[in-house]
Amino acid sequence: MIEHLLVIGYGNTLRRDDGAGVALAEEIAARWRAQGQVVRLHMAQQLTPELAIEMADDELTAVVFVDAAMTAPEGGIEIRRLHTETSSPSLGHQLGPAALMAYAGLFRPLLPPMWIVTIGGHDFAIGEGFSPAVARLLATAPQVASDLLAQINEDIATCTKSGLLRTC
Repeated sequence: MIEHLLVIGYGNTLRRDDGAGVALAEEIAARWRAQGQVVRLHMAQQLTPELAIEMADDELTAVVFVDAAMTAPEGGIEIRRLHTETSSPSLGHQLGPAALMAYAGLFRPLLPPMWIVTIGGHDFAIGEGFSPAVARLLATAPQVASDLLAQINEDIATCTKSGLLRTC
């Protein structure tokens, strides 16, 4: 069982489907808490450098970013492991999960595994509520939470078995 999880949901809840990442993050965190996991939930309109400090907490065993984007495959939900990138982080208009991972590495060189969940959005216009397609995707949140937790547990078990938990 995972000891401590950080779920970071981000997006603008006043831009229709852009808020789907926030809604999905809330659902994932609620499901995991109901299963007895220790989960910290952080919600934001966008990622900021200060999150690196929270991501570097020694108690964390995994970090999950949840966002909405038009680029998710076939308008579905994509789950993928975040790996370190060789490019240097930027403090430009938008800060991404990989850059935050690089910043967190300045505080804690051996970071926990990190994951990105992207929900495919269709309508990013000003307004509240989700498009029908995104509402259907959000209904799959219990399965997404279960699949993601299984992947995280498998990843951690593999890393622990190989003695590389904090470097996998």
